[in-house]
Amino acid sequence: MTRLVTANLFSTLDGAVENPAAWQGDAFDDILAQVMTSTLSSVDDVLLGRSTYDMWASHWTRDDVEDPFKDFINSVPKHVASRTLARESVTWDNCSVIDVELLEFVRSLKETEGRDISIQGSLSVIAQLLEAGLLDRLTLIVHPVMAGSERRLSDSMDLSSGPLSLTLLDHQVNTKGTVVLTYGPAS
Repeated sequence: MTRLVTANLFSTLDGAVENPAAWQGDAFDDILAQVMTSTLSSVDDVLLGRSTYDMWASHWTRDDVEDPFKDFINSVPKHVASRTLARESVTWDNCSVIDVELLEFVRSLKETEGRDISIQGSLSVIAQLLEAGLLDRLTLIVHPVMAGSERRLSDSMDLSSGPLSLTLLDHQVNTKGTVVLTYGPAS
């Protein structure tokens, strides 16, 4: 059985997905916590781009971070897609640099035993997998806020040949007005 590749992005109403700490506010409640917990409970591997790796490694390895997701994030196998990160510079436990082309790596990883493969943040990784048809689920957690100038997922994609269609698989709304939309490939 082929493993699913999933991605989760926090988003604004105007499509910004970069720097969510600047605009999320108090959007988390029990519903969103359950969505995040459910998502992560089905994951055996995480893919990260270089920028997300840098942010996560510096944050999640700190002793003063108290977060229910910390143990999961530090223990799950993490694979970093980077052309500039030296393999020997990665010291975070359970973390390695992908040493082959990203699409080849993901195709191979999908064929191994295990549960879902998740991409967190990492816009360029998500964009490449969407364009290649390798992303099985894209979950957008849309906050009721406008960010203006922050980067959007489409900024990392080549849509010159036309739009990329997706199919809505699920949706939820939390008590703060945040909408969780899960999409899959168009039928």
